[in-house]
Amino acid sequence: MVKHLSGSGMSDRKKWLVLLQIAVTAGLLAWVFAGTDWQPLAALFKTIDPALMLAVFVLINICYLLQGCRLFLLLPKENPGDGSVRCRVTFFPYLYHFWRSTFHDIYVPGKLGGDIARFVYLRRMGLESSRLVVPFLAFRLQGLALLCYAALFILAEAVFSFNAWWLAAAALAVVLCCRYVAGKLLMLPGVLRFCARFPVLDAVVHSTRALLSDPVRLVLTSLIYIIFLAVTVLIYGLAAQAMNIVLPPDKLLTGVPVLMFAAMVPVTIQGRGLTEFLAVAIWGGTISNEQIVATCLCIFGCTLAMQLLAGLFWGGNALHSRGSAPS
Repeated sequence: MVKHLSGSGMSDRKKWLVLLQIAVTAGLLAWVFAGTDWQPLAALFKTIDPALMLAVFVLINICYLLQGCRLFLLLPKENPGDGSVRCRVTFFPYLYHFWRSTFHDIYVPGKLGGDIARFVYLRRMGLESSRLVVPFLAFRLQGLALLCYAALFILAEAVFSFNAWWLAAAALAVVLCCRYVAGKLLMLPGVLRFCARFPVLDAVVHSTRALLSDPVRLVLTSLIYIIFLAVTVLIYGLAAQAMNIVLPPDKLLTGVPVLMFAAMVPVTIQGRGLTEFLAVAIWGGTISNEQIVATCLCIFGCTLAMQLLAGLFWGGNALHSRGSAPS
């Protein structure tokens, strides 16, 4: 009876969270569309250049593949005990699965659906759950850290007229200090003795120490994310250009990192509403509301098309696996 009640409570809580997301999304979209004229918006969609939109679609796929490469580099090099390199995880099958998993981001907030599917896949490939916690956390935190850093750097230079290079030096110093302190804390005898009592904690500490002590992996994954940021800025520029909308480079560099951050916050459905709301706030004085909304919706449409295409491959593989399973 208690289990039934607790399960019902959890179900009700999830329903309320979904309803809250729908309400926030609807409220923000209503605010954005209240200042949008539908006729100019429809006219913008009629002027879309198919070649440029195809380029946007291809670049969105490239962005996800870059993210897949970044996570692959963060994976543990070996399992404790057997020393096998990444177990049975090979690069190209893994990258294909990473791309297919984007289908699950459609219905799970914060783009967490794909991460869950990837975690399950890597477990099936032989990597222990305790060894995967750190790479997935680093994958998320590294992206958020670089995104916030890019936003601060650009806003400091473009909005507040601060010297962004001094800010960059300060941020780098903070990152290096945090890495040094984290490495030292994990080497304390008391910490090691405590974690040794729990196999899961011991594996997590081992993975963290291995990652922190490998600057090559940290630098490479950071560079990949910087390239990912640059490609995303290009995507927004091409999507605007496809409808003859001119967004200055400085406005793109200022706004896109903020919009990327908004898309990852699990408060709205697929980042909709919040993305358009922030885009209007950032670019409102440069281009019209109709042009801003059209650009955001075109990118969302291309992303959704890519996720649905990934879903077709996911479903095809699932049917093939079920059909080839022994009866």
